[in-house]
Amino acid sequence: MMLVLALLLTMILAPCGTAKAGTAAFKTTGFNVRINVNTDNTATVDEEITLSGSAIDTLTRRIPARSVIVYRDDAGKTIKTVRTPVRVENIHVENDSFTVKRRPGSRIVTIKNQGGNAKGKKTYHLSYELVCFDDTVNSSDCFSSMVLPQDWETAIDKAVITLTMPKKFARKNVKIEAVQGNENLGSDGIKTSIQGRTITSRTTRTLSKGTGIKAEINLPEGYFQGERSAFLYRIMIIAGCLLLSIILALLWYRFGRAKRSFSTVEKEPPDAMTPPEAGYILDGVVGAKDLVSMVLWFCDRGYASIKEEGKDWRICRMQDLPAEQVKDYQKTFFDGLFAAGDGDSVTLEALKKQDCLFSRAAAKQLIEYFSRNRKRRIFPGKVTMQRAAACLVTVAGFLMVFFGVHSMSGDLVADVIVIAAAGLCFAGGVAGIGGDGRRNLLSWLLLAVSLALLGWMLIGRLHVLVAGLLVLLFAAASYLVVRFMGGRTRYGNEALQRLLGFREYIRMADGEKLVQEAENNPYYYSNMLPYAYVLGTAKKWSKKFEPISTPLPDWYASPLLTEENFDTWAFFRRLAGFTKALAAALAEIEAKDTLSAFGGLRHRKADDQDAAGQDEETGKAEEENEDA
Repeated sequence: MMLVLALLLTMILAPCGTAKAGTAAFKTTGFNVRINVNTDNTATVDEEITLSGSAIDTLTRRIPARSVIVYRDDAGKTIKTVRTPVRVENIHVENDSFTVKRRPGSRIVTIKNQGGNAKGKKTYHLSYELVCFDDTVNSSDCFSSMVLPQDWETAIDKAVITLTMPKKFARKNVKIEAVQGNENLGSDGIKTSIQGRTITSRTTRTLSKGTGIKAEINLPEGYFQGERSAFLYRIMIIAGCLLLSIILALLWYRFGRAKRSFSTVEKEPPDAMTPPEAGYILDGVVGAKDLVSMVLWFCDRGYASIKEEGKDWRICRMQDLPAEQVKDYQKTFFDGLFAAGDGDSVTLEALKKQDCLFSRAAAKQLIEYFSRNRKRRIFPGKVTMQRAAACLVTVAGFLMVFFGVHSMSGDLVADVIVIAAAGLCFAGGVAGIGGDGRRNLLSWLLLAVSLALLGWMLIGRLHVLVAGLLVLLFAAASYLVVRFMGGRTRYGNEALQRLLGFREYIRMADGEKLVQEAENNPYYYSNMLPYAYVLGTAKKWSKKFEPISTPLPDWYASPLLTEENFDTWAFFRRLAGFTKALAAALAEIEAKDTLSAFGGLRHRKADDQDAAGQDEETGKAEEENEDA
């Protein structure tokens, strides 16, 4: 993509050429122009250029291939500026050989003196046709053209411009003025006469280098009939951007998003999956909630316990993790958790005062547990076939936009802006892949600049509102899909489906099934509670077991909970205060697999209303703690 853009930029910014004759000193003694305008806003142009010098071998003439039309009110204030393309056709040079090169916004005609170096005077005869496009203004028409080149290399001693219009026009609307750079010098030094439909302008003094003459005639609407229109180019941009945006959306829908369907309902988490692993598989993020679920899992497995101490909680070490089966992230978190206290226990108040470096390390190790093993990898790498397809669609779309804008405007500035905006948009998408912090900020900034350039150029400069908005839509879609084309590996998708099936079971299991499970395993409620917590369904899970006889988990000690008064709903309300306080102590912990992107399910914020209810119950639990 960047190579294509670089080549286009090189082509556009290549020197356009200026009027010159060899390398020897020369001067322009005469420059006569005859222009015959037709009713369809085309014109035939004949130029007679006389040079004098010691050696004249070649002449280069740059012919503008665009027109800038300025509409003004009666007071002379600019109302609207319209830029339209102009086709330069049927170029011919009398008695001399020549070549023509196409450049954005111009055609470069290089004339070779047929007789070799000419001494003294040499006259060149150049003719061509101009095809002007419709200006899209419905209130009036206008003829506007640089009838004498502004970029001529030398001063011009004498110039005569004869302009013949196809129909009558109002003399007061004729302006023949000298132009230098972006400044209008007025009609001083130019004598203009009008006879019928013919306008003749003569210079009364030498025109300095870099000074041209512009003819501008405001005409009534309908003066020109059958003009060439850029409407098809606008339609091409509109249809193309709309179609390619849909293709990008389909690519993401088919390959980039995580699929929510599941084939079977699972009564237990798949393949001895731990709660924090389940949280990561769902959304590619390891946050405080995942680490809290790991503490609950430690407690359920007999490695730790929780004790209420007034308004605080204490986590106690019950036994060490097994040396053979423990995973790196589990050991890092377990050892670091108790190292934050006295080695055997830690209070949440003490934990809040720590930097929690062990938590960050454990979160990264959890991601590495999956990402470093190809068979366990949940999300694919940066380079995928899906992302490559999105890049190809992006390249095709911006090339289409470039061609359409170039054909509509013939404007070098517009061409450069399209290429620059395309490059920034693509670079922003690529920079954001796997990035965080400053890279994320840079990525979004590049997109914003790209959209601003496209909007200013298409809507503000070329006045194409619908096409401009759809180009902005396509650019944004390209950025998002290139950057966030997440998807999952086959293993990752299978693990997700089974996990969603397990979550569905927690949500939908009825009383009879749960009674049977509790009879088979009295601790079924507390065994599944860490998973229900990380999946955002702990409140529902506890409510379902409220009427079912379940033993008090021996790993949670509270003066308000005994075997005689225990029920799962009361237990959940006590535990909710602990989980909220522990999550607050670990709030700054969030590691993510940056390649997951849209491939994860943001279940904690959008998919489950249970979390909100859980926070509400947490507040009630804290009130009870204060009362106690």
